[in-house]
This record gives sequence, structure tokens and C-alpha cells, in this order.
Amino acid sequence: MKNLKSLKVVAAVLIALAMLAAPALAAGQDLTVGKFLMEIAKVKQLDAVDALTARTSLANAGIKVGNLDLDKGLTQGDVVVISNAAGLPMSTSTPEAAFSNDQMVTFIGTFGPELGGDDGNQTAGDKPKVDPRDKGKGLKKGLYKRSPSEPI
Repeated sequence: MKNLKSLKVVAAVLIALAMLAAPALAAGQDLTVGKFLMEIAKVKQLDAVDALTARTSLANAGIKVGNLDLDKGLTQGDVVVISNAAGLPMSTSTPEAAFSNDQMVTFIGTFGPELGGDDGNQTAGDKPKVDPRDKGKGLKKGLYKRSPSEPI
């Protein structure tokens, strides 16, 4: 009777672990090279209705990623190849490690402006917005009064 009870506890723990591990394993396999290329193409505002179209659009824009298997699970090595082709020099010490969806979201959020996406303030190719009154000393000439009687 005691052995049956401990067997049920062990079985319950194993089932719980399997249920927790299954989504984590599936999440790592959901992200493919093709989906990553589609996200890069979207950031660059290129045609990305499917993985093949995204790869072609990126190649036409000068980002040639070669013959990467579009259905293969995305790895850090694939991200390095794609990033280097896009002009973002990167490297990894674990090229075979899976690249998760969360990592992709962080990557796109971090490097989107460098890839040609909108960072909210300026677009790719624009020069940084500079205020011509700024003399580099903290105050801009003409914005602050020194005394109530001094004109602006």
C-alpha cells in the first residue's frame, strides 16, 4: 500500500515535469530561420508574406543569406550569419544553441533601428536631429531669462 502511494506521487511528479517541459521544447522549435527572416524583412519594411518572399526581398535589398534552410529551427549561428549579412557584425560561442522567440523579440527591439526600422525618433539614413541653438554647454541660447527684467 505504501509503495503504491509513493508510485502515484512519483508518477504525478513526472507527469507535471513533462507538462512543464513540453511547451518549452515546442517553443524553441516554433521559431524557424524563415520566420526570423520574415521579421527582419518586416523591420526593413520589405515584402514578407512568407519565408521565401522575405529571403528574396532581403536579397534584393543587399542582404544575401545564402541557402539557409527556411524550415530549420533557428540557432544562434543562423542569427550570426543573417546579422553579418545585414551589416551587424556579431559572433557567438554557442552557434548550435537554439534561439528562442523571446530572444528574437529582444533582438528585433534592440537592433531594429540598425536594420533600418523606425526607432520612433528618426528613420534610417536620417541624421540625428540637432537643435541649432545648442552650444554644447547645457543651455540653449535664448531659452532662459537670467533675470525678470532682462529681455529674451
